[in-house]
Amino acid sequence: MMLDSLALYIHLPFCSSKCFYCDFNSVIASQEIRDQYLKCLIREMRFYARHPQVQNRPIASIYWGGGTPTLFNIAELSLLAEEIKCNFIIPKGVEWTVEANPGTIDYHKLCELQQAGVNRISLGVQSFDDTLLRTVNRSHTSQEAMAAVELLDRCGISNFNLDLIFGLPGQTIVSYESSLLQAVNMQPQHLSLYGLQVEDGTILEQMIASGDLVLPDEDEELTMFGYGEEILGSAGFHHYEISNYSQAGMECQHNLAYWEHREYLGLGAGAYSYLHKMRFGHPSSPWEYISLWQEKDEPTLIDCEEITPQLEEAESLMLGFRLMKGIDTRCFAKRFGTSFEGKYGGIVASLVQEGLLVRKGNLLQPTKQGQALNNRIGSAFMVDAHEQR
Repeated sequence: MMLDSLALYIHLPFCSSKCFYCDFNSVIASQEIRDQYLKCLIREMRFYARHPQVQNRPIASIYWGGGTPTLFNIAELSLLAEEIKCNFIIPKGVEWTVEANPGTIDYHKLCELQQAGVNRISLGVQSFDDTLLRTVNRSHTSQEAMAAVELLDRCGISNFNLDLIFGLPGQTIVSYESSLLQAVNMQPQHLSLYGLQVEDGTILEQMIASGDLVLPDEDEELTMFGYGEEILGSAGFHHYEISNYSQAGMECQHNLAYWEHREYLGLGAGAYSYLHKMRFGHPSSPWEYISLWQEKDEPTLIDCEEITPQLEEAESLMLGFRLMKGIDTRCFAKRFGTSFEGKYGGIVASLVQEGLLVRKGNLLQPTKQGQALNNRIGSAFMVDAHEQR
């Protein structure tokens, strides 16, 4: 019997500098620390490869995130790729994504990654406006971003994503439109457009609080959100998730595993896994992660949570409504053996009345307003799930 496939995430949390808006699990560290981290990561990989809930399961997708994975050199990246292939079942043609920042890739590194099996690059561009890049302390220029895309073309890597951010301090609608058009002109297969989140404890939060930086107002940000759909739609991109657009058939398969509430294995500091109705993570500090692996031969787990049937249903709805296709109520009822309308009819009726969801036969889909206020949809189902626990 063929076991269900599993999405594999590898966290490489090192950066050359810290962006002012960033609250991701990323740090600046010495080469010695990166070497130690890689050794511990390989030990963790070998541990889970023998785990009964992982062993013999084919890998559905691979994603190296960070941080900046391409901060590692060719030898280190090749070693990591070889260990993955030795320890897991990797079917031919599996989507294998590596995040990269402009300025951290070159022709030889890309060719080596490609030869190892990597077939998709996600490039953190964020903007093609150099003033905005400097404002948030990005470590590259627009010229370096364009040069990085040219390198992808030279290596024959046509499947690549560009990340852009809207709502940056000092960003105008015209500036954002220019970045969108520049991105489309580079012919990516995928674009991720993220609204800036001002997170607690970041340098950006401090600079906004002090008045040193000013954000676009809400109307400007909503206009930018709408421009994404308008400009990318006219360029042939399919808006398939709140923040994500792709050419036909080029959706990010790895992220779809999360949004469709399928199982995944996360390795590295701060990475989370969802296996056998349990979700659990690892300590976020790379230093603590290294120290714990040096003390024992098994991972240290945190935030272990049983995903009850009620919580699994609610999370499937919360995540499913991030997708433009929405939820097929018949398929959902079959998957969970429940009456969808009987259980969620009241919540759905309220969200439809608010204009956040729309019915199309058996489909329930987020409206344009529901896309912009998607957290309202998700929280309605999560509150209901926690009340049932």
